[in-house]
Amino acid sequence: MEILYGILFGLACLAWGYLTGSVPTAVIIARRRGVDITKVGSGNPGGTNVWRTLGWRPGLLCMLLDLAKGFAGAFPVLLIVLFLLKPNPAAGIPFVVFGGSEHLNVYVCLAGLGSALGHSFPLFFRFRGGKNVMVSLGFLMATSPLTGLFGLAVFLVFLFASHRVAVGSLAAAVAIVVFGLVPVVLIALDVYGYQ
Repeated sequence: MEILYGILFGLACLAWGYLTGSVPTAVIIARRRGVDITKVGSGNPGGTNVWRTLGWRPGLLCMLLDLAKGFAGAFPVLLIVLFLLKPNPAAGIPFVVFGGSEHLNVYVCLAGLGSALGHSFPLFFRFRGGKNVMVSLGFLMATSPLTGLFGLAVFLVFLFASHRVAVGSLAAAVAIVVFGLVPVVLIALDVYGYQ
């Protein structure tokens, strides 16, 4: 029965993340200005296209709302995992740790995955969505704020240096992976006596 509860809770977390990610913020912002975002610029219903076609204010608003979707998808599940499941194994849902970090539980990761899927394939906009840069950053802000802030800083530096969102996004993705690997490498060195 405990496995069934775990599967159902995991599916609920995935569904919650998917629904929060499915809100088509770029489409809503563009429509409020009388524009079909899929017919202008790159045609992509994402924050970058809103920025390019409607200006920096609507673009920034869209990016912040996309970040909020990633945060909102993961943070409530994170709170449930930390405050309800872990201290209370009698809840019937197994507490499964992911990647060695107790706060980065499988359920939290499922909610984050759901947000990403919802943003890329939104239920509320014909399954055509954006590219997940800000949604992923929102997930990081909810689960690992220091890593998220580091990624945001790298993104902004490369964005302003190159004036291209894609360059900033790629640089931030690489920097976040490297930043995440540093503790793993340090722990491995310590375990094998290289320090």
